[in-house]
Amino acid sequence: AEEIAAALARRAKSSMERKNAEILDLKMKLAAAEGAKSDEMALITTRRNELGEKSVVFARANPHTSDSPEELEQLRPIVNHLKELYELKDRSLKELQVEKDKQKKELRKYKALAGKLHRQLTEIDEQLLTSGKKDGARVLDT
Repeated sequence: AEEIAAALARRAKSSMERKNAEILDLKMKLAAAEGAKSDEMALITTRRNELGEKSVVFARANPHTSDSPEELEQLRPIVNHLKELYELKDRSLKELQVEKDKQKKELRKYKALAGKLHRQLTEIDEQLLTSGKKDGARVLDT
């Protein structure tokens, strides 16, 4: 009985260690996803600033702009590019949020599993202690 209980305890412990390793891996993936999100935001901000500087230079070069159709057509590629950047930013943020939510959900699942395994290991330890006390009492009785 003790050997079986010890084998169960070893199996539960190794399973718990494996789940803890998976939880740690998920935490690292979550941190990487959050880091990628901040890198993406920095890139978008940098690109936006660069385009903003180009707009200022363009405005300074043409202080007497009159919004003629030709001038508006010259600005159209800049506006279209800005639209693309904002759409890219929105898509990236949504994708990162979805990935982050998935990883958080999986992390909660593994935390719950680790808690369950810990409770099972505690129960096995208690059973071992109880059976050890009973076996010790039997040895003393004989």
